[in-house]
Amino acid sequence: MLYFAKTLNAIAEEKQIDYSLKIGSVPGQIEIDPLQFEEAFKNILVNAREASAENSRISIEFDGHKTRPGTVVISVIDQGKGIAPENMERVFEPYYSTKPFGNSKGTGLGMSIAYSIIKSHNGEILIKSTPGVGTRVDILLPEKQNKNVSIQQKNTSDVIFYLTRFFVKNFDFSD
Repeated sequence: MLYFAKTLNAIAEEKQIDYSLKIGSVPGQIEIDPLQFEEAFKNILVNAREASAENSRISIEFDGHKTRPGTVVISVIDQGKGIAPENMERVFEPYYSTKPFGNSKGTGLGMSIAYSIIKSHNGEILIKSTPGVGTRVDILLPEKQNKNVSIQQKNTSDVIFYLTRFFVKNFDFSD
């Protein structure tokens, strides 16, 4: 994990990416598998970092859903390249990537893995993107899971800390 954190920080420093973290009205606890959720979040954040332009910002927001009580929304918002409309329906396909071939090409598994993990937590991933402007990825999760899901009850503040400590180097806690 330390190697991964150093790699992400190197990408951020190279592109001079700033971060912001906004914590809204979140529940005291959420039921998740923290290791699986970290993997999903990491894959989404890697895509945001790689798509971001120099001197841009990535925002991470945690909040309760405005119209679905009992649902937590975790958003990753970048000011990157955006996703072309013709690619939107393929984002979650295994092995699909828009990156050019070569050493920097990904495996095309990150968003597919994130989708599977969030679905296994009875959640959803929603993507809004505008080419040339950026992308917003919303992870919607129920606060409580049904009995068929292997989870741990975690304090939401612990989840927020756990997810951000490896990935976000400089926090801007402004609204």
